Amino acid sequence: TAVRRDLDALDAATGRRSLDAFVVFGSISGVWGVSGQGAGAAAGAYLDAVAQRRRADGGTAVAVSWGAWAG
Repeated sequence: TAVRRDLDALDAATGRRSLDAFVVFGSISGVWGVSGQGAGAAAGAYLDAVAQRRRADGGTAVAVSWGAWAG
């Protein structure tokens, strides 16, 4: 998917750098799963997994999973 391709490129480009922060933004559907949002849920779960791996490797990373927005 486009999310995976783009995130993998960003991860590779910054992987060995000492960063103050590495923040990615996705949807809460990757955490909870939302009916009819399979692709979004998979993308959100991948964002979370990359952030977790970067932290496990000693880096800094956080994945922000937005919920529904009113309006």
